[in-house]
Amino acid sequence: MKTMCKACLCLVLLWAVLSLSPMALAQTTAPQLPTAKELGFLIGKWDTTIVINPTEITPAGVKGTGLIEYRLFGQAIEGSQSSDSNVGHYEDRELIAYDSATDSYVMFTVNLNGMATQRNLKRYVDVWVLEYRGQISGKDFTIRGTYKTISKNELHYTAEVEVAGPALSPTPN
Repeated sequence: MKTMCKACLCLVLLWAVLSLSPMALAQTTAPQLPTAKELGFLIGKWDTTIVINPTEITPAGVKGTGLIEYRLFGQAIEGSQSSDSNVGHYEDRELIAYDSATDSYVMFTVNLNGMATQRNLKRYVDVWVLEYRGQISGKDFTIRGTYKTISKNELHYTAEVEVAGPALSPTPN
């Protein structure tokens, strides 16, 4: 009887080791994407104050308020924002995911009009820099923005816009 109990105990231990080892192997070999840890400062609901100084793109400037909410979505961050300003109502949805090829984050945004943008976000010490290019009113522009955490309740985002001459048309082959 003791021999049979020892054999059963050995089989149970062997089964436990064999069944748990793939889990342990999966946990040690699967790379952990840094999204939640790195971008945790964005998670939550944020009241926003919008101030855009007059530029070639916005001659009257823009002033308004809004609400942005970011939440964890698997290994990405999902966001939604809405705002009202002197130029009207705005809403968009955003997905931020880590891109190991560039060691940066890619932000995909789609607004109510169906316009989509793709931006890159990268950390430099304690500041996150966002950069993207686009076209408006037939002119190329570049936007470089920065996120800086002031406190657990305050996050500053500022941006500079550089407007170039007429948009470059693709050259025919």
